[in-house]
Amino acid sequence: MKSPKSPGAKTRASVLIEMRYSPGAYSTRVYSTPSLSVRTGLTQLNTIIAPETGTYFAWVNTSFADSGTGVVTIRADKDKYQYKSITVTLIVLALPSSLVIESPEAVFEHDRGDPIDVVVHLTDEYNGGIIQSGITSLYMMFETIRYDLTLNGTDYTWYTTLPQSATADLEPGRIYSARIFAETTNYNPASSVFRIDLQATSTIIELFGSTVPKMEVVYNEIITFYLNYTETEAGVTIDNATILWVHSGFTINETFTYNVTSGLWELQFNTSKMAFGTWGIAFYGTPGDTNLGEDIVDLTITVRKIVTEVISPIPESKYWGWAGYVTFFYNDTYFGGGISNATATYQWGTFSG
Repeated sequence: MKSPKSPGAKTRASVLIEMRYSPGAYSTRVYSTPSLSVRTGLTQLNTIIAPETGTYFAWVNTSFADSGTGVVTIRADKDKYQYKSITVTLIVLALPSSLVIESPEAVFEHDRGDPIDVVVHLTDEYNGGIIQSGITSLYMMFETIRYDLTLNGTDYTWYTTLPQSATADLEPGRIYSARIFAETTNYNPASSVFRIDLQATSTIIELFGSTVPKMEVVYNEIITFYLNYTETEAGVTIDNATILWVHSGFTINETFTYNVTSGLWELQFNTSKMAFGTWGIAFYGTPGDTNLGEDIVDLTITVRKIVTEVISPIPESKYWGWAGYVTFFYNDTYFGGGISNATATYQWGTFSG
C-alpha cells in the first residue's frame, strides 16, 4: 500500500489511497474511525480496480470530516484467498488563515476619548478567498477587556467599535495595542494587531455671541471678545486654561479671563492698539490639564476710521469790509461730542487759512 508522502493532508483536499492485493481480486472495503468520517463500503463506483495488477484506489475527501488524526482501515478478501486488513493513519491538517484588518490602519494617531471603528475579515491562505462560515470566535482584546465582533452577512466582514470609555482614562503620549483573535473550524487560529498612538483629548475654541469670524470695528472702540472653550469627549467647559492673543501683526500681549457666571472666556480690548485696515488675528488656548490638547481659533477684524461730520454755522449777512470769525462744529458721530486738536482750514475765494 502507498500513501501520500506529505506529513498530512490539508482539509478540503482529496487523498488517493492505493491498495495492492493478489491478482484477480475484485472487491475491497474501506472503513474509518468516527474521527474521520470517510465513506465506507466502497463499491465499484468509487473504487478503481485493476484486475491484472491487483491494485485498488480509493479517494478519500478530507472535507467530509474535521481536521485532526484519523485511521482508515482497509480490509480485503476473496474466496480461496486469505483475508487481510491494514490501517492507514491520515493526518488532516488545519488550513492556514489570515486575519486582515481593513480599518483602522496598523498604526495611527488618535485623540484620547474618541471611539474607534474596527472592520476585519478572514482569508483562506490555502484555497484563497474570504472565509464565510465556520468561525467560532472572533474578538478583540484591549487593555484586558474583550470586545466581540459582529458578522456583516453582506460582505462577510466582522466589525465592532472601541467605545469612548476605552481610551478616556488612558495617558496620552503613549502607544497602545489592540489585538484581534479568530478561531475557525478546520483552520489554524489567526490574530492581528493595530496600534494607537494616543493623543491628548481634543479641545475646541469657538467664537461666541458678538465675536464672529469677520468683525468690523471703529478705531478707539472698546470691544469684548467672547470664546467658548470645551473638550470634545464630553463637551465639558474648560475653566482652567491660558488663552492668548497671537498672530495679529502687532505687539499685543493680551490674555483672556474666565467668567464664572457666563462660563465664557472674555477679553476687553481697545482697538486703538491696532491700525486702520483688515487684520487676521488668532486666539491660542492651552488647558491646565495635560491630558487635554491645545486649540486655536482665528478671525479677521477690520478697523475703520471714526465717522465724523462738520456742522456749519447759520448763514449770516455782512457788509463789505466786515472781518471776524466764522465758526463750525467738528462732531464725532460715533462716540458723540466734539473733536479737539483737529487740523481745520478754510478757503474763501483766493484766500485760505
